[in-house]
Amino acid sequence: MRENGPSRRGSINKPRVLKNKPIEVHKCGKTDHHISKTSLKWELNGRRKELNERKGRRTVSTKKNKDQQRAMVACWGENIRRGLRKWKMEFGTSTYRQLAESDAGRNLRRIEEALRKGELETGKGLNQELGLARAGDTRWGSHYKSFNNFILMFGPIIDVLDAIAVNARFEEKCKAKGYLKACLTFEIVFMLYLMRTILAITNELSAAFQKKEQDIVNAMLLVGVAKDQLQELRKKGWDSLINEVSKFCMKYDISIPEFDELYVIPGRSRRRVAEYTVSHHYRVKVFYRIIDWQFQELNSRFDEVTTDLLLGVACLNPADSFSNFDIEKILRLAELYPDDFDKYSMVDLRFQLQNYIVDVRDHDKRFSDLRGLGNLSTKLVETKKHGTYPLIFQLVKFALLLPVATATVERAFSAMKLIKTDLRSRMDDEFLSSCLVPYIEKDVFSLIPNEAIMNTFQNMKTRRGEL
Repeated sequence: MRENGPSRRGSINKPRVLKNKPIEVHKCGKTDHHISKTSLKWELNGRRKELNERKGRRTVSTKKNKDQQRAMVACWGENIRRGLRKWKMEFGTSTYRQLAESDAGRNLRRIEEALRKGELETGKGLNQELGLARAGDTRWGSHYKSFNNFILMFGPIIDVLDAIAVNARFEEKCKAKGYLKACLTFEIVFMLYLMRTILAITNELSAAFQKKEQDIVNAMLLVGVAKDQLQELRKKGWDSLINEVSKFCMKYDISIPEFDELYVIPGRSRRRVAEYTVSHHYRVKVFYRIIDWQFQELNSRFDEVTTDLLLGVACLNPADSFSNFDIEKILRLAELYPDDFDKYSMVDLRFQLQNYIVDVRDHDKRFSDLRGLGNLSTKLVETKKHGTYPLIFQLVKFALLLPVATATVERAFSAMKLIKTDLRSRMDDEFLSSCLVPYIEKDVFSLIPNEAIMNTFQNMKTRRGEL
């Protein structure tokens, strides 16, 4: 039998006899406080060593042991924090200054320097913790927040990549070095600021189209505002953008190229330079081209036909006592349906619109609190006015069918990615349609009881077993 002796764990927990004398301190009250800085460091290192030895063992620990370890670590950390606070109060700032060389101390000094230079402002709700937001899956999702937070957090991001490049494993170290080298280039900084500026112009438009209750009139006005702002940026925004990028590069010691030199295409030999300068590359081939692409995207999505269609639908909306009602815009909406509104119907529609707005807005109080086109169509049927104004009622039905059809198509394409996967890529059209309809209209199918579905399936043909 092995003699009982001091274990390794006991040797770590065993009090250490230190040769260093306690730090001389001043008296606080009636007692002397002798807290040795060296003993505090030995205690911290001992606890860390014990945790490393426990972590290195290959024995399977139970959940109870893990909870005990977490409790011990929390207890040690709290004791160390209390000791440091007491140490600072009793020894003063001269001795505590040595602990300020940690990462937390460097972050505090960085914040103090930013406040002193005026880069940060103090106040309620300011300087909150940021994160790199993931872009949403919505069609009108904006990446503005991601670009803006990347610029604001550029310093911490570089510090993290630098730490990974030094301390991580080989594969992660190589990736971190590549990302770090790419971030510390003028081209990346220029693209960050350019994309943030462009997306800031269209951010309100993106937010307006993501709302459930879309105000089409204001949304179309925001389209015009975005186009005007992009045109102004194209004419007068180059100098201010370059100034912002240059200040950012000087802050983080990023080299700024000479704009009069010939541009060197990345990945090619420096002997094979381009035939244009650096200034021409960034201004013409990047700055102007990206703005033109944004113009092209807005014009393709909001052409003249789409604009007339959306504005016409918005003018039929009864919200706020028919505040958006406009006869000319509604007539342009009717012209988009030539099979349903011929030239004779257009004349009748104009007179019906004139009588209709006076009737429902000034005389009939039953139409005063309506909120949408759905309520309007219901109220027209309840009051028998759909027979009095048949052409207007037909336009209201078209306006109701349009968003439903568009939303249904978009939901169908989204659901198709989930249903027709790689493992089920050979589904025929009939089976795919049968799977898509219950998935898209899940609100309707959830009301059907399982017994009805089972009976329908059982009655389709004769089967051996019964469900």
